[in-house]
Amino acid sequence: MTVSPAQRASYANDHQTKIPFETAPRHLAGPGDPRHVTHALLAAGWTLTSAPGDPRIALTGPDEGRHQMVIDPFASGSWCRIHSVD
Repeated sequence: MTVSPAQRASYANDHQTKIPFETAPRHLAGPGDPRHVTHALLAAGWTLTSAPGDPRIALTGPDEGRHQMVIDPFASGSWCRIHSVD
């Protein structure tokens, strides 16, 4: 999934004045939609590295692959994890 420069600019304009915050307890946030996370990271230059059709979504950061985020709907506990490689 490629994100065009126009989509990145639109996302940046929409979220320029919004302050992100974490909702706690988690159940008050609702079921959630991983697109809110993936669209933001793709707009920031992250790369989709998971296979098409895989229910897990893996993204690799633009910092020479030092960071990876995995959204796993089948994970026990946290369904969204960010891994850092030294």
